[in-house]
This record gives sequence, C-alpha cells and structure tokens, in this order.
Amino acid sequence: MAVSYKNIRPLIQSSTNKYSGIFSYIGLGIGVLLLLCSVQMFLNIQELLGSKSPKKNNFDYISISKTITNETMGSLDKNLFQESDIKTVASQPFIDGVGPLIANRFRTQLSIARIIPFSTDFFIEAVDNSFLDTVPPTFNWQPGQELIPVILSSDFMEIYNVFAPGYGLPQVSEATASQLIVNVNCYGENGKEQTFKANIVAYSDRINSVLVPESFLQWANKEFGNVTDVKASRLFLRTKDANDPDLL
Repeated sequence: MAVSYKNIRPLIQSSTNKYSGIFSYIGLGIGVLLLLCSVQMFLNIQELLGSKSPKKNNFDYISISKTITNETMGSLDKNLFQESDIKTVASQPFIDGVGPLIANRFRTQLSIARIIPFSTDFFIEAVDNSFLDTVPPTFNWQPGQELIPVILSSDFMEIYNVFAPGYGLPQVSEATASQLIVNVNCYGENGKEQTFKANIVAYSDRINSVLVPESFLQWANKEFGNVTDVKASRLFLRTKDANDPDLL
C-alpha cells in the first residue's frame, strides 16, 4: 500500500512561502533521522546487554578492587584484599560467592617472534573455575607441563586489533589467534628464567584479563616470585542481582 502524506500535508504546507515549505521538509527529515538513530542506538544497547551479559545461571558476576589513593600508593598491602576482607564480603547476604583474582608476582614476557615481530611484558591472573563463563576441558595444568592454556578477554583481542595497524602488526581473528603457539618467558630472582609455550583455548566476555589455570600460577609464584601467600588485588563476586541497593 502506498504511503500517504495527506493527513500531515496541511501541517507542513501551512504557508504559501516556498522557502517555508522547504525548511518544513528539512525539519521533518532531520526529525525522522534522529528518531531512527535513537531506535538504532536502543537496539545496539539491547543487543550488547543481551548477547554479552555477564549473567549466567541466574547470577550476576562483577569485579571489585580497592580504591588507590595518594596515601596508599606506596603501600601494596593496603591495596590488596586480606583474608579478613574476603570473609567480610563473603558473609554479606546478597553475595553468593567470592573468587579472589590472583596475579603473577614475577615478571612475564610474551613473544611471537617467528610469526609476528612482537614482544611485550604482560600480566596473568587466575580465579576459581566456577567464576568463569567458559571452561574448556583443556584448561588445566600440572608441574612439568610445557604448554599453558590461556583464556583471553574478548575485549583484549579487540584492543589489539585496534592498535596493531599503527605498529605495522597484522590484525588477527579469534580463530586464527587460537591456533598460535606463543612463548611465555618467566623471570625470577637470581637470574632464574624459564620459557613456556601457551595458546588461547577460549575467550571470556566476563573477565577482562589474561587467565591461566590456578595450579600454574600458584606453582609459578612460588617458583619465580618466591611467594606462597599471594593476596588478591581484585575480587570477583557472584550475586543474584548486581543492582541490589545493598551491594551498590
């Protein structure tokens, strides 16, 4: 059926002035354009919240960290969560579970020299598997194993593909990146050094980090960082409702 403008024509042609009519049509066009942009923005937000929602099994997952101030900048312990802090958070009625995100306490360097002329210092973290949105069967490690499975944040992959062209590096897809075997160099005290192989076994839409199995990081922190009791700088919380006023 043809679209009729008969009902609104008197509104936009109320003046016999030619220029007035032109401006009326321009105004109508701009209004329709803004409306379409608003609808598209709404759909994009709905798609974002729906397709990459951190909610799983009726739970929300959020990370928290302590606020670093000028007074606590030089005091690492004040910016880390102590065991008493974790117990206090876990005891709250609106919290279903707490997962400390443990980070490396030694230097790590990533390199892909044979494929991409790229190397960088980076960090790794670990958290209990129950807080992960995807856990493939290969995400495990035991002493003596050379290959480290990695779960990478999807956002990190996107960030790399943004800055890669500016540094003369190739952009890569998630599928291609998962096929790459990279070198992870671990450096410890007194010149201790060991190189592992690593590959991406999954991507996370929930946690912005480079995640390795807990068993590897516990072993590596002791082996290279000479640390057995590693405090967390971030806590990952599991809750029924992230918008609970008590939580906020």
